[in-house]
Amino acid sequence: MNDPGVPRGCRSKDLQVWALDEDRYRFTSYLLDESFGGHYEGDGDSAVIHHFTAEGVVTGDDLVLSERTIRAVVHQFGECPLVTIKAQALIGNPIADGWRKKVLGHLGGVQGCTHQVNLLLSLSDMVILIHHQRLNVHSIFGRNSLDSGNWLASSWGDAEKFVGFCHALSGESPTLHKAAEARKLQGDQKPD
Repeated sequence: MNDPGVPRGCRSKDLQVWALDEDRYRFTSYLLDESFGGHYEGDGDSAVIHHFTAEGVVTGDDLVLSERTIRAVVHQFGECPLVTIKAQALIGNPIADGWRKKVLGHLGGVQGCTHQVNLLLSLSDMVILIHHQRLNVHSIFGRNSLDSGNWLASSWGDAEKFVGFCHALSGESPTLHKAAEARKLQGDQKPD
């Protein structure tokens, strides 16, 4: 529904990840809250309520946060940007292991800003994005390679980290069975 007379809110988030080399990745992310159909200072029928950005670098298998910058571009209160300084404590922590607990431990509740916490928690989504980048170096991604199991089998060292993450990668799922069969056909050799 997009009736201009009806008040509504919209939250947009984005996360992009680029390989710098085989062990380091740069990321950019943002969280943007907008309000429509209300009363706002100035012209227009909408306003940006929150806009926070994060960028940085992660390294290694566990995606350790080695660089990070958070910006409070648009915020409601003067205290909001102060939390970006507290988030410095997260540098050196792995995003692939225990990230949620670390973020909430440093910035949960009144220690932090709910919007910055939400943005930082979403950085864990880069685990799967980087996983796909790593697998796609060794195997063509597509319906045929997925159905045959070749996509997972071609880089099993990375893929096996995700066993148990969801129903398609659990126990004796058909997906894992296909990958095991494909590994047998490939002679269980890992790519260089």
